[in-house]
Amino acid sequence: MSYEKQKIEAILKEIFDNFITEPEIKFGAWDNSKDDERPFSSERKFYSEAVRHSEFHPLILK
Repeated sequence: MSYEKQKIEAILKEIFDNFITEPEIKFGAWDNSKDDERPFSSERKFYSEAVRHSEFHPLILK
């Protein structure tokens, strides 16, 4: 596996693990907040969709 591919996979894993799937850990009051109070709500939606489609991976990494 090339270094570049490993780097991309590591970044995508970091985004997925820490930003998409575990927001309640990163943002303690997530469950008790209203949508407009939630940080990065639109970004989370974008990344959640984008990581499922490899053609968007270069855009995520810019």
